[in-house]
Amino acid sequence: DGSSSVTIKEDGDGSYNIGVKLILTFGVQLAKVAQAVQVAIREQVENMTNKEVSKVNVIVDGIRREDAPTETSEEELS
Repeated sequence: DGSSSVTIKEDGDGSYNIGVKLILTFGVQLAKVAQAVQVAIREQVENMTNKEVSKVNVIVDGIRREDAPTETSEEELS
């Protein structure tokens, strides 16, 4: 449906392997934002769970214009 998604798998050693799909706004520095998200997820999950995060894969799944609507309500359709 075009929304962002997150997957979390626990490896055999108890560490987490996390995948994140993002839709970013046109004009942002993709690599910089993706790296910042990767670091933030790793730090927050490790702090909350006391478990190691072995991998954080950040996938930019799309680019959205800043003025594009994010969702269409039923009122807009009628």
